[in-house]
Parts: sequence; C-alpha cells; structure tokens
Amino acid sequence: LILGFMLPAITSEFGLSSSQSGSLVTWTLIGAVLGGVIFGPISDRFGRCCVCFLSMLCGHFYTSVKKK
Repeated sequence: LILGFMLPAITSEFGLSSSQSGSLVTWTLIGAVLGGVIFGPISDRFGRCCVCFLSMLCGHFYTSVKKK
C-alpha cells in the first residue's frame, strides 16, 4: 500500500522510467504473494514470531553485506 504513495518519490530519486516503475510494482506484488505462499505454512508450523524474527534477521544480514 505504501508503495503507491512512495512511487513518485522513488521514481524521481532513482530516475526510473515508467516501465521500470511498473516493473518495481509488479515484482513487489509477486514477492508479496510468493512470500505468503512460502512462509505461511512455515509460520503455521514454527510460529509467526519466530518466522518474523528470522526474516528480519535475514534482511539485516543482506543489507549489511550488500555492496554499495
């Protein structure tokens, strides 16, 4: 939901074309659907708090090792 409000700012900040902005929205929605399909059953088995913590930990790790 927030991507719709932030898309103009993201587009101007990174100089994206309209097709690139559309791809950003498309891949974000695909990621949300796949994340729900994949991590839904995992969170049912191990608990939502555990899976949420693990996903935050992975996100922090990814952003710390990502090259700038």
